Amino acid sequence: MTRRAATVRRLKAAAKAKAIVEVHRRRLDPLPIRAFVVEVGPEWVVLEPIRDRLDFDGYDAVRIRDISEVLASPKAGFLHRVLRAKHLSPKRPKIEGTDLVALLRSICASYGVVVIDRERLYPDSVDIGAICESTSKDFRVIWLSPTAMWERDDRRYAFRDVTHLGFGGEYEMTLVRMAGLPPKEVEVPGTPKRKRTAKVQGRKSSRTG
Repeated sequence: MTRRAATVRRLKAAAKAKAIVEVHRRRLDPLPIRAFVVEVGPEWVVLEPIRDRLDFDGYDAVRIRDISEVLASPKAGFLHRVLRAKHLSPKRPKIEGTDLVALLRSICASYGVVVIDRERLYPDSVDIGAICESTSKDFRVIWLSPTAMWERDDRRYAFRDVTHLGFGGEYEMTLVRMAGLPPKEVEVPGTPKRKRTAKVQGRKSSRTG
């Protein structure tokens, strides 16, 4: 069995058991993501992390090929008790598809924006925006600024550079509420490609160590 196949098997087992695991990506991030596994695809896995304040705040999606290890959390018993006390349980996000293109489109259609992390290129920052146009290799985005302004950018970004996605968190959802719906050029499943796009710098998504 290959390492990738073994990783997928552990992720699926964790999802079925609703286990709290620590997902390590040591080449990209020294800290593991402590989370429930909510969706496992052939290339990407969707996680619901338990944040530092001991509750949920959105979802993370990471590439399976970047995962170096999946371990049971040594604090799982305590964390399960905390979540029960808060009447919290993991929930599957309102998205469809598990490949990157489908994830990006579905996240933007359901949540308005996505946090895009290109850790190999920019390890200390992320961008927040909505997919505007995509091909099989790259995409364009209309970006949402830290002051909740939609901003245009005609540059194209390669799918291969995207290593991590975040969505549904309080920070980005607050920006969406303040900014309102993105311009009509934003692409959702079934709509034609548009001609223009936009960009803005976001914040580094939080992870639980």
